Amino acid sequence: MLQLQYLVDNDQTGKVLDHDLVEMGIQDDNIHFVANDEKILQRSGLHSANTIEETDVVHLGERGAIFGAVTAVVFSVLVTFFSPSDWQASFVNYAMAFVLFIALFTWLGSVIGVHFENYRIRPFHKLLKKGKLIMLVYISDEQEEIVRRLMSKKHPEAKFLASREAIDNPFMSA
Repeated sequence: MLQLQYLVDNDQTGKVLDHDLVEMGIQDDNIHFVANDEKILQRSGLHSANTIEETDVVHLGERGAIFGAVTAVVFSVLVTFFSPSDWQASFVNYAMAFVLFIALFTWLGSVIGVHFENYRIRPFHKLLKKGKLIMLVYISDEQEEIVRRLMSKKHPEAKFLASREAIDNPFMSA
């Protein structure tokens, strides 16, 4: 699944784009808008992007999980090397430590991520501040060419920003 991003001048243009994409066969639930002021989207009836789309909660959560896995491996090596008297070297203990480190750092990354703008939207922050909207369209790989062709012909006012995999990549940044 892909995420297409378009820059939209205002909510009225967004409503027209939303309508045309739905008529083309894109499900209404697969079209979301990001705005600096949420009230604009509510007033115009456009689907607002959710917390996962607007913040880095998933992105930094995944990075936290990776960091937790690395930390768990380092912990396991250190505890094996130093063999403290209280440590019982068993598969269950190592597995529990591994799960706890991953869970802790995933949670910590997610808590931090909720306070940051999504890395996919961050480059367009200044445009959002100026009152523009970003339209996120989720489509299959096969639909990409059709949607992009329709948008460029019928709506040249909507500026194409990016086509990205909808799956988050923890190794990417803004």
